[in-house]
Amino acid sequence: MLGSVAIVDQVSALGGIGQSLLTAVKSGDLMVIMGTALVAVVLISLVNLITDICQALLDPRVKLT
Repeated sequence: MLGSVAIVDQVSALGGIGQSLLTAVKSGDLMVIMGTALVAVVLISLVNLITDICQALLDPRVKLT
């Protein structure tokens, strides 16, 4: 996922999280790399939680336990 963000930033020539991640990888800045990975993991986890809750609310066969 982070790789695709970097590719989109490079293709569209917009400076974003992908550009800063590529710069951090090239310079070996581990704190920025770990921070970017942490943000990505938290966002993915939140999106998964939200979709699970929406599925439980919309589908009567699914029960929250």
